Amino acid sequence: MHRKTIRGELWEKEANVLPACVDCHQPHKVRKVFYTQGMADADCLRCHADERLKASDGRILQVHAAELAGSRHSKTACSQCHSEVNASRVRPCETIKKKVDCSSCHAEIAQQYQRSKHGQLLAANDANAPTCRECHGTHGILGRQNPVSATFATNVPALCARCHREGQKAALRYTGRQHEITQHYTESIHGKGLLKSGLTVTATCTNCHTAHGVLPRTDPESTVNPKNVPATCGKCHHGIQEQFVQSIHSASVTRTGQELPVCSDCHSAHTIRRTDEDGFKLDIMNKCGRCHAEIAKTYFDTYHGKVSRLGYTKTAKCYDCHGAHDIQKVTDPRSHLSRANVVATCRKCHSDATRRFAGYLTHATHHDPKKYPFLFWSFWGMTALLVGTFVVGGVHTLLWLPRAVEMRRELRAEERRAAQAPSAPPPEDNHAGR
Repeated sequence: MHRKTIRGELWEKEANVLPACVDCHQPHKVRKVFYTQGMADADCLRCHADERLKASDGRILQVHAAELAGSRHSKTACSQCHSEVNASRVRPCETIKKKVDCSSCHAEIAQQYQRSKHGQLLAANDANAPTCRECHGTHGILGRQNPVSATFATNVPALCARCHREGQKAALRYTGRQHEITQHYTESIHGKGLLKSGLTVTATCTNCHTAHGVLPRTDPESTVNPKNVPATCGKCHHGIQEQFVQSIHSASVTRTGQELPVCSDCHSAHTIRRTDEDGFKLDIMNKCGRCHAEIAKTYFDTYHGKVSRLGYTKTAKCYDCHGAHDIQKVTDPRSHLSRANVVATCRKCHSDATRRFAGYLTHATHHDPKKYPFLFWSFWGMTALLVGTFVVGGVHTLLWLPRAVEMRRELRAEERRAAQAPSAPPPEDNHAGR
């Protein structure tokens, strides 16, 4: 019927009862996906249902009707995606010259993709650029809530690993410092929660990097750019984000040209561990020390630091005293170490702590004459006394050594003379014979 209408055979006979063009094609909202809706899927499947149908380059062109019927596009006609078909031809698809353009329906997502690194590679005709169908498929596209879908939460790591696994095409062009990323993710707290516990609400690749707007870390618009990381992590860890944005580490609080720490600096990006693990507790001081090197040195001079070096985890670490996500200056009333809060902070470990106990100089060092002059001069005074004592004692020992050797020689000579002398006769006994 439609073909006869297009060719004009029915207009001469039944023009009054035939639909006008605008009855099907909206006059002020024309989009090419509407142009060929009259082309029936059955017409396409007359050829494409044949499993023997192949393209000139060997590609199999068979379309499974059941697969299409179970997809998200079950109500979308073939001609809406393959929009260059010509219904008036015996072989309508011979007029197709371009690939399927998903942006015809998914315009907003397509705009995100075009701005992403993936889209930029595609625009540059890079052979490694991922397209829509590489992630979503072709005729059997399923929603991301379907467990069978490649974009279902538990399947996302394997999907991204197709390109980003070590040795694959995306990993080969990567110049960053992190390696074995997908393997590390599977062993992280997020990966174990997703893949071993089945928690589909935990973070996957697309939660952090987004699905269609992936950008490198150095791009200011990237969700994993340092300035955006707190907001990205805050999508799941909202309560912690609220604490962090008010802390001294937040860029909104501390105005500085230096780089401030964000979530990934302390917890890492792909190897995130539970904070109650011994490994995390022992490693956190070194992470704090990357920015606070001098203070970290003084910490490791204390009892707390020394036993931590030995692997003991039940002693105070940086976050036990300063807090984890709500760190403030010591002079700030909100600080865990402010005058009003310091005793309570010490009592977390030392239940009988008093204000005098809390006055202990935790980071006191004898290396800083300005901040701790008493300790500085006491240390060097005692060191000078000790060194002087050993120097005087050492010089005395060296000077006495020749005399000691001579005395030893004389003693041995005297012993030899005594051994060589004849023994004297025993004295007579005057009372003998009585």
